[in-house]
Amino acid sequence: MKRFLYCGAVVLLVLSMHVAAGPISVVNDGFELPGTGKTTDFTTIPGWSTDSAPADSGVEINNTLGHDADGDGDAWLCFMMNGDPSVWQTTDHVIAEGDNYELTVLAVNTGGSSSIGISLYADNAGTRTTLATKSIPNGTPVDSTLTFVVPAADPAIGQKLGIELTNDSAGWAGVDNIRLSNLLINTPDPEDGEVGVLLTTDLSWAGAVQAGRSYSVYFDPNEAKVTARDASTLVQSDPAQTYVIPGDLDYETEYFWAVDTYDPNTAPGATDLILVDTGFVWSFTTILQVPDIIAGPEYAYAAIGDTAVFTVEFSTISAISASLWEHSTDDGATWTSVGAGVVDVEGTDGTATLTITDVAEVDAGLYRCTLTNAGGPKTTGTAPLTIKTVLGHWPFDADFNDAVGSNDGVPTAASARAFTPVIGTAEPNYIVGSGAAYFSATYVGGDNDPAGGAVVIPTPERLLGNNSFSITYWEKSKSALSSRYHIASGADVGIENFFMWRYVDPNPDAYAINLGPWAGAYPLFTPNEYPEDQWHFLTVTYSAETATAAVYVDGFLADSGDATTFTGFASEIYVGNRKNMARPFSGAIDDLKIHNYAMNATEVAKEFSDVNGAYCAVKPVHDVNDDCRVNLEDFAVFASAWLECGRTPDVYCGL
Repeated sequence: MKRFLYCGAVVLLVLSMHVAAGPISVVNDGFELPGTGKTTDFTTIPGWSTDSAPADSGVEINNTLGHDADGDGDAWLCFMMNGDPSVWQTTDHVIAEGDNYELTVLAVNTGGSSSIGISLYADNAGTRTTLATKSIPNGTPVDSTLTFVVPAADPAIGQKLGIELTNDSAGWAGVDNIRLSNLLINTPDPEDGEVGVLLTTDLSWAGAVQAGRSYSVYFDPNEAKVTARDASTLVQSDPAQTYVIPGDLDYETEYFWAVDTYDPNTAPGATDLILVDTGFVWSFTTILQVPDIIAGPEYAYAAIGDTAVFTVEFSTISAISASLWEHSTDDGATWTSVGAGVVDVEGTDGTATLTITDVAEVDAGLYRCTLTNAGGPKTTGTAPLTIKTVLGHWPFDADFNDAVGSNDGVPTAASARAFTPVIGTAEPNYIVGSGAAYFSATYVGGDNDPAGGAVVIPTPERLLGNNSFSITYWEKSKSALSSRYHIASGADVGIENFFMWRYVDPNPDAYAINLGPWAGAYPLFTPNEYPEDQWHFLTVTYSAETATAAVYVDGFLADSGDATTFTGFASEIYVGNRKNMARPFSGAIDDLKIHNYAMNATEVAKEFSDVNGAYCAVKPVHDVNDDCRVNLEDFAVFASAWLECGRTPDVYCGL
């Protein structure tokens, strides 16, 4: 049985011209009607129909996922169960050649659905013919758009336009805020919002072609005048789909323009035109007379003796006459010239480069570049050069002191676990025969002792705030039950903003690293398990510039990813526990270092090999005998297997 709702027919006089541009009316586009509560079919929902009775589809209030179309505080939406018939509406719009339709819907997942299908159709006396269709995602509420341009001689011309919605995945899908428009004028050139437009540009656009059609072009630096279609901004009225701007435009100026579409009035004796589309107001900005900085300079990190490079990308309308790099050691209060650098220009684009060789401490600070052409100077933003250094190093050799600074650690009082220096060779970097005492932050006592303590370290000043860092240390857990914190910092109560720990479930002896406010998951998680009662070398890196982090175990990358929620450390770092003493680690932690930059894989490998000895950090692809190199020995292994065949039965080896 066909179900429908009479929405009030509108009788249209269809003339030879098309007179329905701009927004196309959609009845009950926000599903606010009838507004009497949850409805599980479409017999009483104005505007919308189904071909048969749905099992469990309709409209309901959902103030979390829906769109409040009428502003009354209640957000209604249409929900559709998979397997139920599609939901459709035929509009009063009559399809014409060259129409450019844009259908936008708010799609949401109301229960187990991943996508919905949206379609435009032509209605021919009750028969729906699809013009365009698209499957769109519907996880969190998101707007998606379907477009269709009516080609010449399309059979749909003269028929009414309709919308059809289908749950094409599983469960229940939701749709809301239906918007349908006919964009007669589209594809502006220059593009809307474009910057760096040449002074000799012309305006052009695409639109539906029709005999006798004309376009009025409004153009001016005054947006309000163009929007109001002030007569002073009308620069052209003719059939051309382009406007040739007389003379050159001004530098560094934002211009606004709009195109209105007119069709001829075919009524007997009529000489006027009929406005069929009021165009959008577009804008563009012309090129800068001074050099235009496209990118850079960017931050740089360098160790003492290394080379640091700063690069600026620019565009210019005239030759660069001067390039000046400057350096500031007082956060930009004063600047000192450090040279002209190198300028490389190809056409109107180029780069300016400053290279600092044999970096020293005095080179740290901010850098900027000033480029000058015939239009004048342009100064870039600033970028820092940070000297790679160790902010803190706690060897735990008989005490808790910071070997490179003044951030000495202090053990918490009244701890059931003792922090006792030990003589021996168990430490990963212990020198055999030295007889020296070492302290590996060894916690004595049973696993998960609730009364365990911690070593409290003042956070190095450079680590406060959102700054790049790397943390390296060695750890040895007493058992697989040691699912407790190695390092934590960030919150007086609750879960810390930063912590690293051995994790039991679901992966015993894996590592979990959290960066950012607790959200029920860890940004980094090692997929492998690492045996307890063995020393393992851990490295966590964080780049503030890219908001990414990585974790390495025993010199190999274990996980990496986004860390945009990380905001920095608190004033204290807890080693072997969290601040409320609820996660005591059972085992040993040694040789903790904090660096002021995000180490790369090579730097991590060197840190590990300095203690562990040489290891195969990157195995060559053709290393057959696992000696981390490709040489004649690998070729010998390959040659010894030359022409061997493992097929069964072996008669096929001769094929």
